[in-house]
Amino acid sequence: LPYSGAQTAHFSFDMTVESFLEGHVAAFEYLGGVPGECVYDNLRAAVARREGGLVRWAVRFTHLRGHYAFAAHVCTPETPREKGSAESGVRYLKTGFWPARRIASLADLDDQYADWRDRVANVRIHASGRFRVAERLAEERAALRALPPGRFDPAGQRSCRVPIDG
Repeated sequence: LPYSGAQTAHFSFDMTVESFLEGHVAAFEYLGGVPGECVYDNLRAAVARREGGLVRWAVRFTHLRGHYAFAAHVCTPETPREKGSAESGVRYLKTGFWPARRIASLADLDDQYADWRDRVANVRIHASGRFRVAERLAEERAALRALPPGRFDPAGQRSCRVPIDG
C-alpha cells in the first residue's frame, strides 16, 4: 500500500498461479478489505499476453478480480519508476526481516513474519515520509471496500485424461 508504506507477504514453496492467487486472498483478509486498484509488473500469473497497449489478463486472475471487484493496472515494460514503491517494500523485507533468521517450517516462517510485520514493519516511522505507518494504514483500511461474503478458492481445476490401463 503506497500511501502508508504498510506491507504483508505470503510465502510458499512454489511459484504457481494458485500460490499467487492465495497470496491475494491472504493479503485482502489481513487488510480486512479490498483496495480499488492493484498494480502489477507483467507477471505471467496476471498477464496472459500483452500486445502493445492491449493487455489480456490470465483467466484465473480475471476470476479473482471479478470475485473481489478490483481494478488492475499493469506497469509499462522496462519502466522501473512505475513500481518503485513495491521494490522498496521488497528491499525493506530483505534487509529488515530475513537476516540471521532460523526457520523450521513454512508455518514457522509465516508466524515469524506476522510477528515482525505487526511489531516492527507496520508500526515504524516511514524512512522517506517521516510518518507513522500504522496511522496511515488505519486510514487506508477505512477506505477499502468490504470483503465479499464468500472466500475465493485459489485452487486450480485442471482436467486430464487417464488411459484405461492407468
